[in-house]
This record gives sequence, C-alpha cells and structure tokens, in this order.
Amino acid sequence: MLYSISTTPSDFQYFIWDFGIAIVPFFTIGYASPPKYLHPRRPLRLLWAILPLFSFFTFLAWQTIVLLIGWFYCHAQPWFEPYVFEPGKHPPNPSYEETTLFNLMSIGSIVAVFVFAQSPPFSRSSFFNSNFFKTAQQINVTIN
Repeated sequence: MLYSISTTPSDFQYFIWDFGIAIVPFFTIGYASPPKYLHPRRPLRLLWAILPLFSFFTFLAWQTIVLLIGWFYCHAQPWFEPYVFEPGKHPPNPSYEETTLFNLMSIGSIVAVFVFAQSPPFSRSSFFNSNFFKTAQQINVTIN
C-alpha cells in the first residue's frame, strides 16, 4: 500500500522496526522458564502442521484487515491531504497514510510477540518473563 503512493518509511522508522520491534522482543521472549511439572502431551513435531499454519495465516489475514481499515479510515478524515512527492525537499511532505500504517504495523508486531509466545503447558506464561516486559516497556517509551 505504501508503494502505491511512492513513499517509504524513514530511516528512523526502519531502525525502530528492525531493532526495537523485530529483534529485541523476539529474543527476550525465550527467557521464559520451564513449568514446574512435565506435561504429558508432546509439542507438535512439525511447524507445517495444520494448527500452526492456521494460526499464522489467520493472524496475517487479521493484520491485513486492520491495515486496510486504517488506510481507508485515514482517507475518510476531513484533514487528510494526499501525499505529494517533491524531489530534493528535506524534510519531505507529510504522509498520513505512512504514519497510520507504521503505527498499525508496529502494534501488530508487538501483538504477534504475545500471540505466538510460548506458554503453558511447555513453558511458564510470558507474564512471568520480567526481561520481556522490561524490554516491551522501554520500546513503548521510545516510540511514544
């Protein structure tokens, strides 16, 4: 959608996506300790099983729907002005579509961490993972 208006995220937005949202939460989520008991049910043998694939594609569909709603909601606002590219202008003209989609994709990435986090019965709940929550709080402060 962003390429349809000839705009791309800024360097700072790429930095936030790559380091703040994509790397740090997914590495700290592994700090969840094992549960206090060994569960008799085994984990799935393959990631290509129907349940993980259904979960993944359902999340992608939901994310796409949210982005489309945000896109059309942004266009419906009375203050909306279409993005106009002017070569050599720094800083560039504001792009309301890009800002809306950036915020929605950032929220979607953080939601994905919670949705796909390992949880009982194979590890303790992510709510006991203090490193993850400290990192999530720092990301929230940085973005806002």
